Formats: sequence, C-alpha cells, structure tokens
Amino acid sequence: MDHNTLVLFGATGDLTQRKLLPAIWSGYMNGRFVNTDIIGIGRKNWGTEGFRSHARDACRPSNDARWSAFEQKLEFFQTDVEDKKSFDALCHHLETRQNLLFMLATLPELFPKITERIAKIKNAGFKRVMIEKPFGHDVKSAKSLHRLLSKHFGDQVYPIDHYLGKSTVRNIMVLRFSNPLFEPVWNHKYIDNVQIIQSEDQGTSRRIEFYDKTGALQDMVQSHLLQMLARVAMEPPKTWAPLSVSAAKANVLKKARPSEQVVFGQYAGYESEVGHPTDTETFVALKAFVDTPRWKGVPFYLLSGKKLEKRFAEVIITFKPAHYMDQQTLKDTLTITLQPDEKFALSVNLKEIGQTELKSFKMEYCQSCDVRPNAPQNYEILFQEALLGKKTFFASWKEIEACWKFVDAVQNKVRGQKPLKYAEGSKGPQTAASITEWKDYVG
Repeated sequence: MDHNTLVLFGATGDLTQRKLLPAIWSGYMNGRFVNTDIIGIGRKNWGTEGFRSHARDACRPSNDARWSAFEQKLEFFQTDVEDKKSFDALCHHLETRQNLLFMLATLPELFPKITERIAKIKNAGFKRVMIEKPFGHDVKSAKSLHRLLSKHFGDQVYPIDHYLGKSTVRNIMVLRFSNPLFEPVWNHKYIDNVQIIQSEDQGTSRRIEFYDKTGALQDMVQSHLLQMLARVAMEPPKTWAPLSVSAAKANVLKKARPSEQVVFGQYAGYESEVGHPTDTETFVALKAFVDTPRWKGVPFYLLSGKKLEKRFAEVIITFKPAHYMDQQTLKDTLTITLQPDEKFALSVNLKEIGQTELKSFKMEYCQSCDVRPNAPQNYEILFQEALLGKKTFFASWKEIEACWKFVDAVQNKVRGQKPLKYAEGSKGPQTAASITEWKDYVG
C-alpha cells in the first residue's frame, strides 16, 4: 500500500488547532489515516515533541494507547516560508517521501511563494495541494490564483469549503433526486421562498486581522451560503461524476442575481476589538433570484452574521399554501439544519383529534443524533477524498468564479454604504427584517 504524507502549512495556527488536528485524529481512529504521516510546518521553534504536545491539547484523546501510536506519525519542521534557505531544507526533507498532500492553512498572500517552491519537490508519488477560502478577494484575483495554482499543480488543486464535508450538505442532492416526493414540487409553482441562514453567537476570535480585511460577505456568502444555494437550485446533473455535478452547480450559480435589497451590519463592539474605525461588515442579509425557468420569481434570502442571538445554520424551503375545504393551509416547510445538530425536518398540516383548525406538525430526523460518537468530521472527509484523488466534495474553479461574480455585484450595490450598528446578542439590524421572511430570526 502506498504511503502518504500530509503536510500542514500553518500548523501553529488557529484553524489547525480547532479543526485540522482533531479531524486527522478522528480519521486515524476511524481507520482512514493509518498509512499517513503528518508533518506540521511553522515558524515557531516547537520541535516535534512540542507539536505532539500541542496536538494532544487540541485533540483531547480518551484512548492513551491509540494516541501513543498516533503521535509517532506527527513530526514538526520549523520553516520560514519567506526564507529560501529554510524552505530549501524543507523541500529536501520532503523529497524522501512518496505521496504528498499539502494543506495551506496560511494567509492567502503566502500561497504564491509556497506553491512555487513545493511544486519543485521531486518525490516519488503524487503532489496535491488543498487551499482554504477565501480564494482571492474578487473575480480578477480568483482567476489569477487559479492560473498560479494550475501552472504548478495542474488539476491536482483542491479548494476547500468545509461545509461541503458536512453530511447534511452531502445529502441535499440525495434528498432531492432520490425521493419522488420532492423533485416534482421543487420549483416556482410550489415553493414560495428559500432561506439560507448562518448565525453565529461568537465574534471573530483570533481571526480578527484576517476578518477585518474580508468581512461577512466574502467570508461566508461567497463560499458557504452560495454553495448551499447551488445544491438547492441546481438542475439534475447529466451524470453523478464529480465534473458533471460541478458543472450543474456552476451553471445555476451563474444565474444567481442579487437584488437591490442588501443590508450590511456591524456589531457594536467590533471596532473596539479591531482597535480602529472600520466599515467591515459582520452581518449581511440580502435577497436574490435565480434566473432559470425552475425558479422564476422565487426569492432566495441569504443571511450571515456574528455576535447574534444564537448559533445555528439552516436551509429553509417554504412551500406555497394550499387550500383544504374552506381553509387556507399553513405553509409547509422543509428545514435542513447544518449546526449545531445536523437534521432534516418537514412540517405538514394536520388536525388534532376533536379540533377543526389545521395545525403544523413536524416530522424530524436528526442525523447527527443517530451516528456513533466518533462520526467523521468535515475535514476528515475532505482529507480522505483528497488523498484518494476525488473531487466530489470540493468546489470547482467555475463555481468559485460564479460565486465571486455574485459577490462583486453585491459589493457594487452597497459601495459607500456604512454598516448599520446592532447590539451584540441581538438578531442583527432591524432593517434586515424588512427585506426578508425571517421575522423570527432578525430585527
């Protein structure tokens, strides 16, 4: 069996501690990475023992025997990516390895130097590179990044949107296309609106320097929310091969159009955290349309915000009301919850025994409640897919370009508009409620 090495650039950073190391440990426990070594790359003078100690703190293992075996796979190589001598030493070290998967959990401005140098490594097997969003900061920079990465790695580039590793996200297409209950009514004749919401109760934490250059629109709408829209709104792909599915998603994203209704917000304490006045938005709510025959006139509402009342992420498909005898029915909804739990809930009209009025009753399946304790994590799935050379759960560059065109159009609509202040722990700016169906969520 081939031996793999996962190389983590940014091994001392926040993402690696919170997400990547726990996912790798989970994958090892699930039998996925038993033939994979992990090399952490960073400027800090940790050494391998220091990295292993850091990893233990991040993963909090409950099985000491398994951890003892796992940590033997962990190595740390101190490297300053700005220093040629330091980087050359790393490259020489990696040439002894067979298959190399590079994870660039670094600032995007470091991508050019890193990719140019690691592309020259002469190892025995494959070289693949995974990069974290944002993929540029507009259409032009995204195209430039694509050209750069393609020059050095061809089609062996895996752009990450970690939401695509979530089991509920992977099941949206299964729900639509494998159940005749839904696909015949998945159109403007029966669907009233679609809401895609990502609400966080925390602030920017240790990402504040990065976040202040990015904002909610680029950080969340460009990736997570538009990827959800693509899965809800796409046409059936010609085949279920990754390229065909990606083409169907890209086609519908090209048809997505933001309306004039956009609200930017900023929580009250954000400027104090940053340390200077700034117009960076921590909240965005907007109304969009998808200009295809299937979705004629159906509004898509996208919302993302920090320091809001509660933490959750949902896709809510609201169906148009019907008529039963002399009553207008309540609107049925299909709610796909991504966090904190992963579940599907369908509300339907029924009557209680002895009652005449219709009421809404919910049928629910909690996917995350039924899985085993060591269920695979998002990045665990993505690492495994990249090691296998599969792109099913990765964004394509055509999708990324279409998402940036949408975001650039929003930026043009709000240019010069200052974000509205909102209280921390609230539902966001009250103005947002006037353009959405989210009376329970905003305002």
